[in-house]
Amino acid sequence: MTPIPTMTAMHKTLGFGLSVLLALSMAACGGGPRGRVMSDSEEDQVGNRAAGAETWDRLVAGTVEKLLSSRAAAITNLGQKKIAVMPIENKSAEELGDWRDQLYEVIATSINESERFRTISQEFLRVALTEARVSGDEVYLPRGRRAIAQALEQKGAPIEMLLRTTITTGTTNPGQRESQRNYGLTLVLIDIETGEEVNRSMVRVRKEYSR
Repeated sequence: MTPIPTMTAMHKTLGFGLSVLLALSMAACGGGPRGRVMSDSEEDQVGNRAAGAETWDRLVAGTVEKLLSSRAAAITNLGQKKIAVMPIENKSAEELGDWRDQLYEVIATSINESERFRTISQEFLRVALTEARVSGDEVYLPRGRRAIAQALEQKGAPIEMLLRTTITTGTTNPGQRESQRNYGLTLVLIDIETGEEVNRSMVRVRKEYSR
């Protein structure tokens, strides 16, 4: 006759089974998606297929620093120059995705905090560009600049300069499993009345990709 398990033995078996299930559950959770807040002292992540945080941060920091240390920024002794930061023009081989708005905000905020220039509201500029029907290279045409200036003046936001931001890339493919891409960020400060390029600053970052 087969012996009947005692309650103590059943409890031990049940307890062991629960422990195994708990361990498996914890192991499954440990292998799932995770996230953490990075400290300011940590380096940015480097993208393995596209620019990524490290590349964009270097480009923005470099071009803004060049602009603010230029002679054009140094001679603003008559007060802060009011400028409009134009929408970013992406002429690169990559889609910007959610980086477009973040890059714009970082550039505009950094320039605004310099106390040498004062940027106008992005919302005012967006409406003004829609009303003026001006974009891209048309800011170099007198009628294009006048249309923007008039639209902003009507909204109580007159400006003295425009700032164009352009992103470009150049790609080299030396082999099937390797490639190099050069990323460029250019800031161009334009006098709203004359169309003169008051300053042009560019920074380039080179990246190597392998697969």
